[in-house]
This record gives sequence, C-alpha cells and structure tokens, in this order.
Amino acid sequence: MALLKSDVEIITKQVGLDKFIPSKTKPTERKAYLGWKVINDKGEAVLLRALVPFHHVLKYMCFKGVIEDYPNKLVWFTFFFGQNPDAVLYQNSIPEFDPNFIPEPRHVNLLIDVLNTPNRPGYGRGYYGWGEAGTGKTSTAHWLMAVTNTAVVQLNCKPNMECEEMFVSHTAHNGVWSTISGPILQAVERNWPLIIDEMDLAPAEFIPALNNLIEGRKFSVSFREGMIQAGDCFKVIGFGNTSGSGMEVGLYNGRSQLDSSSLDRMFKDYYEPLSEEKYLEIIRSNGFEIDEVAKKIAAFTVKINQSVRTEHSLPEMISPRGLISIFNTIRENNGYVRSPILYAIGTVLGSILENKEYQEKMITIYAATVAEGPDEVKTVSTQWDKRFELVKTKKKVR
Repeated sequence: MALLKSDVEIITKQVGLDKFIPSKTKPTERKAYLGWKVINDKGEAVLLRALVPFHHVLKYMCFKGVIEDYPNKLVWFTFFFGQNPDAVLYQNSIPEFDPNFIPEPRHVNLLIDVLNTPNRPGYGRGYYGWGEAGTGKTSTAHWLMAVTNTAVVQLNCKPNMECEEMFVSHTAHNGVWSTISGPILQAVERNWPLIIDEMDLAPAEFIPALNNLIEGRKFSVSFREGMIQAGDCFKVIGFGNTSGSGMEVGLYNGRSQLDSSSLDRMFKDYYEPLSEEKYLEIIRSNGFEIDEVAKKIAAFTVKINQSVRTEHSLPEMISPRGLISIFNTIRENNGYVRSPILYAIGTVLGSILENKEYQEKMITIYAATVAEGPDEVKTVSTQWDKRFELVKTKKKVR
C-alpha cells in the first residue's frame, strides 16, 4: 500500500536521513525509529525501513479496527521504495491490503514475535497456525505483511509434492534445461518471510529440512556453489488444518502428524472456529444486509460445522467463502426457484446431494435453525426435493 509523501517525510525526519544504516541484512540494534537502508549486491538502495511502534504503523495505514487492541511492539516498516528492479520486485511481492479484514490481535501479536525473533542456532523460531478452513489463518499473515509493507514468498503444498521442487525448479527454454531457485531458496536469497499454506500436506521429509533454515544454519544446494544461509528477515510461517498432535480439524485429509522436531522450533497458534457473530461480520462486510434470514443462515452454518467437527455426522464444512456463495446464489434465485435457500445450500454442500444420511442430517439442522414455525418444519423435506422447481412468471426478460 503506497504511503503519502507526508508520511515518508515524517518518518524520514524522525529517523534522521543521515542515520539510516546501509546494509543487506537487518541491523541487530533495536530502538524506536532506527533507520535501515536496504541495499542489494550492487550497493544500490532498494528500500528504506524503520523500526516503528506498531500502533503508529496502523495509524499510517488508516486501520479501521481498534488500534489499542493490538500490541505496540516495534516492527520493521517499509516506507520508501527505490526505482531499481530489486525494489520493483519487492513492492510487487507485498500482499494486497484488505481494509475490511480485522484479524484477531492475539494472532498478530504472536506473528510479530516470530518476525522479531533472531535466526541463530538453538533460538530460531518459525510459526505454525492451524484450524478450520476460513478462520483467517493465511489472511492474518497477509494482513500483517501488507500493513508493514513486507514482501513475502508464497508456497502452497499439495499431495504427492516432492521435497526437491520446493527448493529448486527445473525449466526448459528453447530446448535447454536449467535449474533455478524454487520458492524456499527464493525466500532465503531475498531474505524475505516464507508463507507456507497447507503445510500438513507437505512430504514427510520436508518439515525436518526446514530446521537448518529456521535456525539460520548454513547448508548446501546441489546446483549452487558454496553454502546458503538464511538471514534474519527470513521466517517460516506455516499454516495447516492438522494440529501438532496429529488430531485433524473436521474430516480434513491431511497428514496424520507433523514432525515433532520441527514443530519444537515453531510457535504454535490455534485458530478457533468462527462464531455466529463472526459469520455475520463476514456477511455484512460483503455487502449483504443483516436481517432475520441472515442470522438464521449464520446459525445454520455454525451448526453444520459443529456436526463435522464434533459428531463427524457430515463430511464437509461451510467456509466463509461458501457462506458468501450461498448468499449470492439466494440473491440470484430469489423469485425464480421455490426454495432459494435450500437451492443455494445444495450448491455448496455437495456431499448431501449423494448421501441420504447426510441429507437428512442437513434437513434436521435446517429445520432447527432456519425453518419458521412447525408447518414449515414438516415440509422441509418436500421443499428440498422441489428446490429446483422454477416459479412461473408472466414477466418477460428482454
């Protein structure tokens, strides 16, 4: 997010233009408004950064939430970008700032601790956050990086992924094969944080391979000469659905257990399931009016997710993305199908379309949370069967 010229001038004046420390690596000293001029291998200035109290950063970025709820710790804040390619790459790699997203302060606090922890043998620390889909795990990390104007490298793990491809990438150009740095080495070489999504889907040998990086130890890579070592701005920030003990959230089919030696080098952070109030905030922030129907659908969503999490009587949850899809589908079909809510639910919960037991469970929850009065409760099954039935209208669409 670009800052106003006045903001840049204010920070530059507080630091003192002649007091910026020119360095490729982060200065070890920590004091308010310490200035750091980030330089590249050519000695060119890439960025200007300053250690700024976090509350000041939130004010600079016009944060809509309650600033006092967040820690006022010192964070590295990027407030000026150079014109060279390294600066352009950095600026283009900062996550997009979402002004409507209000993260939980406790998660932000722990992520700041991770960013401020030095990488050295025995003391290096990464971060592992886990919880249900849609609880704001990755969004919280992206928000913090966007607020502080911090570039990141993003890695999404997937089943059957090989460990090697996370470190190196083999590409062909005009019939000639070459080996280049993969996402992990890119983050190490650029001295940027690495955000890993679906970390519990990574190969078993991948997590232990991060140990040397997290602790700032030197290591070798086959196609590179010399040793590689992560700088202090490199951090491993991982997210998944599986806890450190191997317990799964819902019926997520991730790995059964993460490597304990690597998790011992990480701060653990649990993202709790969303409440009805949180779902209503999501509904409102996406432009939908909060009325009695919205409240009932939020309650329905919570009950469905509880059934997955605690009873295992349904195989899939309704994520915030799925909830907004329900509202969009209702809006598009209200007046066109006889049961727009049930029609919309069927487009999101695919499992209930093919399993009678799941369907009956959904109908029971719907009757208890959304249906109005005993008469409608009795006819929910009939409404479900007729959810595709179009309402006949005399109006012509031109």
